[in-house]
Amino acid sequence: MGRYLMRLARGDFAAGDPIVRQYLTIDANHFAIEQRISVYLCGDSKDWTVFIWVDSSRDLSMASDQSQDTPWCELSANSTSTELWTQPIVKYKPMLALKSHRMPNDGRTQASSQGLNRVKQSTCTLHLDYGRSLRPEKMACDPLYALKEVFDHVAQAEVQFLGLCHAKLNEFQDTRYFQDSDCLPNLKGLKQLLYRHLQHNNSACAALEKMCHSQWLGASNDSSRERTKSAATALKEDHALILRTNEHLHSQCMEAIGVLMNEIVIAESKEARIQTARLGRLTFLAFIFVPLSFTTSFFGMNVRELGASPNTLSIWAWFLLSMPLLAFAIFFFEHDFAQVWKALKALWAGALDLTARIWPRRRPI
Repeated sequence: MGRYLMRLARGDFAAGDPIVRQYLTIDANHFAIEQRISVYLCGDSKDWTVFIWVDSSRDLSMASDQSQDTPWCELSANSTSTELWTQPIVKYKPMLALKSHRMPNDGRTQASSQGLNRVKQSTCTLHLDYGRSLRPEKMACDPLYALKEVFDHVAQAEVQFLGLCHAKLNEFQDTRYFQDSDCLPNLKGLKQLLYRHLQHNNSACAALEKMCHSQWLGASNDSSRERTKSAATALKEDHALILRTNEHLHSQCMEAIGVLMNEIVIAESKEARIQTARLGRLTFLAFIFVPLSFTTSFFGMNVRELGASPNTLSIWAWFLLSMPLLAFAIFFFEHDFAQVWKALKALWAGALDLTARIWPRRRPI
């Protein structure tokens, strides 16, 4: 994705190529791309012009040859068992079925025959029969009313995305940590994705609030103003509902992460208890075999008291050697070795300093 963004920054793309702002992985089977619809309005209340351009194209995989290093194209090339398809945005337009023959062919049959893996984008058909649900005379006098289908399209896309996030969140909540170790990273990625969309939805609601202001361009007569105002109010309510749903999913994702973290702590505590029980069994075996090994090694010594030749050492030599070593081991077990070594170095330095002070007095003249 970094190489793709650098190529966009250099302007290395052809006309009609799609622009992807962000690529985010939801889980092993789903990913999300972020694209924008940009709107530019200029003019006054009598004469105004709106420019709209979108980041999408007919096919996300049919860009220039240099865009084949993008994550979705690599995923499409590496996907051998299943084909890669984008989820279409469900759009509602009145009387759309009566003009279905005017819609372009999907091209899936042709793509399948050619062996291509098409990644369609439904936003590129936004201009087809645009304004069918709107009144032309009111579109001419109110830019917000003219942009209603654009905002409706964005709202429908956001609703579908939040529905997918809600389904994946329920799936993650039903999955235990020991069943899927990737559950926690997936939840964290979903939380970041929801927070990013939460910021975008906040900006969209703020923009709609400003556009509904009294100083915004609008209809001049009362009848047209009433209809455009009702349409603007409906847009505000729709996007406000989307914002509340986004906030709820984000908080639910935070709670799910907290619950999963608690489950991880409990699972690790259970694993620690199992390991402690195993160490207890090992300690019990050591409690049995250490005295046995001591007795066998003790009676296997070649000393005079245990029937060895008279020229061998006495058993007291073993005691004289073992007892100091045992005391030395107990001392270092009870104290920190680094502190003991530091104390010994300080004692040795003090002894050398004392010797240096005393020795010149005893030097013969």
